[in-house]
Amino acid sequence: MRKSIRSTAGMTLIELMIGLVVFAIVSTAASAIMLPILNAYVNANELAEINTLMDNLSAELLSDLADATAVQYRASDGALVIESGVRPTTTYTVDGNGRIMRNGNSLFDELFYRRKTVSLEYSETSPVTTNHTFTTQVVVRISLFGQGGQQLGQREYAVRPLGLLANNL
Repeated sequence: MRKSIRSTAGMTLIELMIGLVVFAIVSTAASAIMLPILNAYVNANELAEINTLMDNLSAELLSDLADATAVQYRASDGALVIESGVRPTTTYTVDGNGRIMRNGNSLFDELFYRRKTVSLEYSETSPVTTNHTFTTQVVVRISLFGQGGQQLGQREYAVRPLGLLANNL
């Protein structure tokens, strides 16, 4: 004779399998909702990082350009040389790793760039006469590139340094 023993504390294999299937369905639905939110968060952080990097690079460069008395671009080494009556002569270059250097020293720590590289371009418009005032406009373009070489951002500034304006009056 066989006697069935019923246990109220355990669960059958079918109950366990149904529970796993329900858990898988709920997990799939939750991940379908959460992945776009997570991607948006990651993209927003990446854009904020790019903007912070560009803001800091721009602020350093533009602060030196603001009171420049002479600006020269050396094509031989790609250096931007800024002479000022207020500050010592400053030379900006981009090293082989895509880091901006000021007077031979890295402008920012390696962690600041986070696997990004920078390019620096410079041009100067010829002096133009506007209402009998000579003005020289310096155009600086800072480009930021990602690991694969794709361009992440670019800023172009047209600056009329006060020292250059004073020299042309």
